[in-house]
Amino acid sequence: MGVKVSLWKEKTRTVPVVWFDDTVQVTYAPGLLTGELVTQAEDYWKKMAKDETDRAPVSQLRFLLSKLIKAWDLVNDDGVPCSHDPTYLATLPTPFLMAINEAIAENERPKEKNESSFGAG
Repeated sequence: MGVKVSLWKEKTRTVPVVWFDDTVQVTYAPGLLTGELVTQAEDYWKKMAKDETDRAPVSQLRFLLSKLIKAWDLVNDDGVPCSHDPTYLATLPTPFLMAINEAIAENERPKEKNESSFGAG
């Protein structure tokens, strides 16, 4: 029996994202990060751009994160979990979004043989 690629899209990992003195646990689906999703992010950016000189890669980042994030423990002042759609992500500090991206990227880097195995989690 072979490995079903479709099951990769269902698997998740959780990474800690440190922001000031707080740590947000972000659960994401690494199997969703495909060339197809990157193309969709580029299309989203083109739709959001004001004109051809508008170079806002943060729009792409918000789109990608909105698709990859499945859950997190970030809550509003009432204790309600915050959305992770692109519109809400636009209200958060860009460096925080970059920290999420970096945590995911670091977690996805292949590990040395003596480190935990790639794909664990």
